[in-house]
Amino acid sequence: MGKRMITPGVREDFAFQVHRETVLARRRCGAAYAAGHWTNGFGQIVEREKMSIENRLKELGIELPASAPAGAAYTPVVIHELVAYVSGQLPRDGDHVYVVGQVGRDVSLEEGKRGARLAFIRALAALRGVLGTLDGIDRMLKLTVFVHSATDFNQQSAVADGASELIFELFGKERGAHARTSVGVAQLPRSAAVEVEIIVALK
Repeated sequence: MGKRMITPGVREDFAFQVHRETVLARRRCGAAYAAGHWTNGFGQIVEREKMSIENRLKELGIELPASAPAGAAYTPVVIHELVAYVSGQLPRDGDHVYVVGQVGRDVSLEEGKRGARLAFIRALAALRGVLGTLDGIDRMLKLTVFVHSATDFNQQSAVADGASELIFELFGKERGAHARTSVGVAQLPRSAAVEVEIIVALK
């Protein structure tokens, strides 16, 4: 399958697949999704708050990167007293960063949101690498989103919604409720458009 190219620095093969599968999953679930429920692999209605995170990823058609190793001299995840602190993650898989450049100049708002979503997915991969399964997560606590912003761009919070929306899709309304900070910055590692770090409570 050929690669689709859009604005400079954005490769949409992986990113667009994640977005497309989410839309299709929402349509399949219909009213059940809107009512705060989800379906399992057998078409049975399950409360989203009770369904495992691993199963929800499958329902959404989201495949995490195989690994999320540190890119420099730091630890991807630190756990202390049942709280996991995940280092900042870029929208990348392996050495390829999918969304690069300044949001509001090189990258559109929608592409920035997709970058936040992909960076959050990589943060989940880092957690799985340490925990073995994402079902060891009790709930979300905090999301921080750094946005590589053009000088006149002021919609950092809207970019962060790309990650927050996926959090609620995966964890549900109660377990997914999280504090959040979104910050505009002059530059990010590898010229990435977005960087995401998260804090979660463990079971």
